[in-house]
Amino acid sequence: MNLVYKYHKYGHDFWKYMLGQFISVVGDICGHVAFTWWILDKENGTEAIAAIMAPAMFFRIFLMPLFGPFGDKYSRKKLLALSEALRGITSAALAIIIINNYYNLPLLIGLFSLLSVGTALYTSASGGIIPQLVSAKVLEPAIQLSQSVLSIGNVLGGIIGGSLVAFIGVEKTYILDSLSFFIAALALITIKQSTLPTKASLPHSGVSQWLDEIKEGFKVMYKIKVLFSWAILAMIMNFIMAPFAIVLPALIKEAKQMPAWSLGWVEMAGGLGAIAGSYSVAFLLQKVSRANLIYWSIFGLGLSCAFLPIGNSVFILMFFMFTLAAFGVICNVPASTQITIATPDHLRSRVFSILGFMCQGVTPISMAIVGVLMAKIGIEETMMVMGGVLSFLALLSPLVPQFFEFFNSSQEKAESFFKNHYGLN
Repeated sequence: MNLVYKYHKYGHDFWKYMLGQFISVVGDICGHVAFTWWILDKENGTEAIAAIMAPAMFFRIFLMPLFGPFGDKYSRKKLLALSEALRGITSAALAIIIINNYYNLPLLIGLFSLLSVGTALYTSASGGIIPQLVSAKVLEPAIQLSQSVLSIGNVLGGIIGGSLVAFIGVEKTYILDSLSFFIAALALITIKQSTLPTKASLPHSGVSQWLDEIKEGFKVMYKIKVLFSWAILAMIMNFIMAPFAIVLPALIKEAKQMPAWSLGWVEMAGGLGAIAGSYSVAFLLQKVSRANLIYWSIFGLGLSCAFLPIGNSVFILMFFMFTLAAFGVICNVPASTQITIATPDHLRSRVFSILGFMCQGVTPISMAIVGVLMAKIGIEETMMVMGGVLSFLALLSPLVPQFFEFFNSSQEKAESFFKNHYGLN
């Protein structure tokens, strides 16, 4: 009965979006597992992964703000379906390459760069679609639910991907990955509600207008001081946390001398922590104000990172990885929800694309610096420094202009906050 109530609470279109998102995430991770397994069997496989993934990552980051105007101008469900179809076609081409065992590095780099085009397009449209699919009174729990679905998809994707590779092989797993994108596209295109942004009809279009729309997005970000300052803080946080994907395996393998299965268990604990964090946000917001929740979750994120390398048991590592992931989601969900509510519909895609660009754009520099730090002062010491800086950032968060006023605003006040304080229409 409760499930039926929740289904009708959010509406058919929201669940179609959730279905597409879930299938896409699980399929994407399965494909990543299969491709990594295939490429590691090749000569210089480790170097090949870096050579393929690095250009694709740069390409995706560069395209995110450039695609932002599309999400504020065209139907978001159509853009999402198009991006999934593009990723499906590209994944099908990669499946053919894997089936024929045809190893061509330039071709693989090109296809993964094309895959990044689809991912960047998906990002430009997904940031603003949920407010168009649900009523205002259930917007916050809908965003929390979306985060939960992503977390669950990430956990299941790794488990399913590894199992499929083991039992049916790399080739069939990658075929399923390609099919998952087409199924997701089908689910998205059947959304009945209009997802055309407000103020989307413009008298003409062209390169100059597109460039003006990109500039407008950056100008809006800079004009709204609370948004710009929060973006800077989030960028610094991501700068610190981005290399975690390479620091954690190094900690477990090199510093702790633990077996490979330990890494899987610790990463699984992180996925479960993200799920727990997304489900606990609504309860915590009944006990603590939104601004205080964001403040203390950043502090908890830092402490978890600093204490994680102290553990010499896989269970201690799992515990701190669980809390680290939970605090990360508990910080992100209320902050992104408030920004979503406050940002006008015709600017949402650009704002979130620029936020993503700022946060992810620092990743390559961050990874290079952390690599040097691990070599100079040690893996465990590097992780402790990362945690200490994150905890310090929590103390700086109240320095964000109007931090408490903005994040503690009710939904009604948040909807007009940027207009009342910055004259944004």
